[in-house]
Amino acid sequence: MKTTYINYLILLITASIFTGCSNDDDNAQIVSLEIKHYKTTAVGLDLQFTTLVREGDDPNFRIFYSGIEGFNYELGFDYELIVRKSEIDNPPADGSSIRYELINEVSKTPGSTTETFDVWLALGAGGVTETFVTGDTTTGFQLLNTIPIDCSTMCDEIISQLQDNNRLIGTFTRNSDNTYVLICTTIL
Repeated sequence: MKTTYINYLILLITASIFTGCSNDDDNAQIVSLEIKHYKTTAVGLDLQFTTLVREGDDPNFRIFYSGIEGFNYELGFDYELIVRKSEIDNPPADGSSIRYELINEVSKTPGSTTETFDVWLALGAGGVTETFVTGDTTTGFQLLNTIPIDCSTMCDEIISQLQDNNRLIGTFTRNSDNTYVLICTTIL
């Protein structure tokens, strides 16, 4: 553990020196990011998955819409990263004004299969409801045609709630095969 912190400190100092020598990006910062082992749903330009990220000493994890250049996220693992964070001079319309580049993957550890987390199943506003659940009782349910949902005895309840509500959250755990196991739903 002590070795990891020493390596982290050396890497941070080295990265700061290289960043300090660069004239083309004076606004860059070297920051640490923690990334959760599960993805959640969100609406950006379209329905999408996002990761939950905590930057530096921030006590809260936040939805992270951006990508990290040079980093390949794998569902089921918690990560600690060191990244270069810089402002984009002319960001694309509806795009991020911040650019993240991987400097070092400090750790990659299997995520908890007992931790509970919330995921939007349906989100509505202004008379339009976006539904993140795909499939049916025959083919099985998934989030955005990607992550399987084990809804056990709650499958019929999900169908009913998705039809009747425009703001529905599911509370899940994650199996080791990355199936999301539904524990309960909450109507907002």
